[in-house]
Amino acid sequence: MLKKFFNSQLLNKFLYYRYRFKQKNWTVYELLHQRSIEKSTDYIENYLSEVLIFPSRERLWKYAVTLLEQKSRIIELGVYKGYSINCLADYSHMKDIDIWGFDTFEGLTESWFGTSFYPGSYSNDGQLPKTRSTVTLQKGDLSNTLPNFLKANDRKISLIHFDLDSRNITFTALNLLNSVIKDSTLLIFDEYHGFPSFENGEKAAWKDFALQENLSWRYLAFSNQQALIEVSKSN
Repeated sequence: MLKKFFNSQLLNKFLYYRYRFKQKNWTVYELLHQRSIEKSTDYIENYLSEVLIFPSRERLWKYAVTLLEQKSRIIELGVYKGYSINCLADYSHMKDIDIWGFDTFEGLTESWFGTSFYPGSYSNDGQLPKTRSTVTLQKGDLSNTLPNFLKANDRKISLIHFDLDSRNITFTALNLLNSVIKDSTLLIFDEYHGFPSFENGEKAAWKDFALQENLSWRYLAFSNQQALIEVSKSN
């Protein structure tokens, strides 16, 4: 009897109505997140024939590093406590790749609309986290630290990891980095989809910048909130 039950449409109905019952008891906050996940899934399904899908951001990061040249450079914008930048360092140490991280370490500078994070969220109290030996951290406002870094930069920047969360600061960073976003540059956006109002966050910043600069580009991979993009310049 149990075997017949588990192989029957009755089980499917049971699971469906359990889902619907649980849905009726969700809070607005929970339901907004659920809907954003469904919208993100619908969007990503349009690209399934040409992208990789990873179950975790760590696996997407690791894959991105496999695509990088020897002796190139990674930069990360938004370091916080150093988890992602240390992962990238661990994945890339065999390729003689160095990594530069940029952050105020004092939290968000603007509200991340569609979430519960406001200015000061993700603060590390101004303290730099411990990082691997191949990592160099630059503390300060991006409008000051990035131009100074770019003037002295002597390696090809192959990968840029954006973990800035909201649209305006991400768009500003893209413009500051315009000179090093070249053919085959890889970009990872850490909050590209999968949360309420994702259409107005890092995804919007990238779409606006790509249109402004007349860029050709393609998706290479997605994870639960992350997107890996390869750029080519058409002008």
